Amino acid sequence: MGQTPDQLYERMLVVRCQAGDAGAFEELVGRYQPRLSYFLRKLMDEWDGAEDLLQDVWLDVFRSVPRLTDPAAFAAWVYRIARDRAYRELRRRVKLLIACPDFTTCDDPQLAQRKVCGACSIAKQILPS
Repeated sequence: MGQTPDQLYERMLVVRCQAGDAGAFEELVGRYQPRLSYFLRKLMDEWDGAEDLLQDVWLDVFRSVPRLTDPAAFAAWVYRIARDRAYRELRRRVKLLIACPDFTTCDDPQLAQRKVCGACSIAKQILPS
């Protein structure tokens, strides 16, 4: 099965990145940044911190790309890193919500409602249907 010139070029970028070429890494970031940003925003329910999470994803990619054995698998690999990072963040947020005081005793009804809605939103994302 043949590959398109774009797929071959992307594989070459990954190999160059594995060899330490910073320009190749920048180009990979440029290719995937918009798509990964959208993916994380949707996964995190439009959470404002998705861009910070994306920076963590790129840091993980930068540190781990030399260990990637199949350059053709880069796209699936980078999305898996992003998904795992997002799930880790969602689990952390649920733990924080569980540790919060009882929402029913909150003096500010708007704040209590936001906390309850936030807890429900996170629970829906993490718990199986």
